[in-house]
Amino acid sequence: MQIFLKQARSFHQLGERANQEDARYPDYDFPPADQRVFVVCDGVGGHDCGEIASASVCRGFAEYTSDERPDLSYRIKDFQYALGQAYHSLYQEIERTGITNMGTTLTFAFFHADGVTLAHMGDSRIYQIRPGIGVIYRSNDHSLVGELVRKREMTQAEAEASEFGNVITRCITAVPEGRDFPKAEIYESNDVQPGDIFLLCTDGVLSSLPESDLVTFLANPQASLADKATLLAAESESSSDNNTAYLVEVDSVINDRGDSGLFRRITEAGPKFKRSSLLDELFD
Repeated sequence: MQIFLKQARSFHQLGERANQEDARYPDYDFPPADQRVFVVCDGVGGHDCGEIASASVCRGFAEYTSDERPDLSYRIKDFQYALGQAYHSLYQEIERTGITNMGTTLTFAFFHADGVTLAHMGDSRIYQIRPGIGVIYRSNDHSLVGELVRKREMTQAEAEASEFGNVITRCITAVPEGRDFPKAEIYESNDVQPGDIFLLCTDGVLSSLPESDLVTFLANPQASLADKATLLAAESESSSDNNTAYLVEVDSVINDRGDSGLFRRITEAGPKFKRSSLLDELFD
């Protein structure tokens, strides 16, 4: 399977915050045309800490995925090692600064020979939107209100108005010895079609307009990706939070592998670590 992308678009804005705790990879509004790996993170832990955490995790993914080939299969364990490198990068910063309460959300996308692999942790979100149809995939927030909505103990409207809306239940952060590392939720699919738009964004974008408006706007086949990115950035610019997004549109798809039918799978997996990792001592 060959997936050809239009040049992705991104924005990275302060909103009404004094410091920027979001991070992205690649760190460009107009990334290289051949880019196939995209990461957006939202740091947690307060002033400076969140900024360090999100930047270090993006750096870890950049280091590990720089040699990934989109013409080859991509396995869950490949992502797990990339996640392990992200943890390694974070722990290096924890060791350097002595700050242990930093962490970050994660959204990740990689387009490869088997389709697309999407992964997330926290309340930053991923959408796959198909013009004329709507949402093909939407990630579930790992947050207190998100869990309550899924359990039908809270409505979506109540969740959006809740004072606990910023409490996340899963992120990339330091883990006490003897505890399991949090798992990323992973979506694999070869249901990718020309015109599909993938949005990776922090909650500062999501708070700027209702989800129904966001989906309708991105599903409009008459607007270009550049226009969608420009208008979404304008809507998000005055957000009360930092706001960062990557918009990726599929240009064309060649199914040269003889795959029949659509494949979609959601699973969860934690990090794997190389033996040279800073975290070796946790596994000895």
